Amino acid sequence: SKTLMHSAIKQIADLFTVLESELTFTSGATESNNMALVGTCLANMNFGNHIIVSKLEHPSIYKICEYLETLGFEISYVSNDQDGLIDFEDLKHKIRPNTLLVSVCAVNSEVGVRQPLKMIRQIIKKENPSTLFHSDMTQAVGKIPINFHDVDMASISAHKIFGPKGIGLFYKNSRV
Repeated sequence: SKTLMHSAIKQIADLFTVLESELTFTSGATESNNMALVGTCLANMNFGNHIIVSKLEHPSIYKICEYLETLGFEISYVSNDQDGLIDFEDLKHKIRPNTLLVSVCAVNSEVGVRQPLKMIRQIIKKENPSTLFHSDMTQAVGKIPINFHDVDMASISAHKIFGPKGIGLFYKNSRV
């Protein structure tokens, strides 16, 4: 079974053109989201306490944010324009020196809005190069082209692409 696991990781790494060491199997996108947000915050709390999320996230992201608030983290919610896209000016103004993380889902599960992740990443890195960018790509994978290189971390769930329930994937760039 170890051989099968290694083979699966290698296939996924090749598919997304990432390193095998950048991928971790989880129990689903919710666990992957927890690893991204809680992991980032707890590992970097000496550098800041501010997180930005969109107003069109999966409920699991908001639950994590509620938990992080109890630990003293501050959450900002970036606005969307009338088409549901991230308001770039609002994002620009919300990023601060103590902003650890921005999390924006690639595709919203209810209204289907596709966010321009590459553009969002460019804005984040221009305003604060040390702010990390996470995206829940669960609703995007298998439906639209996705590029893990547009983000620092990503979450995926297998059951959305005809895989079994209870399996997810967490991508974390090796530079993180």
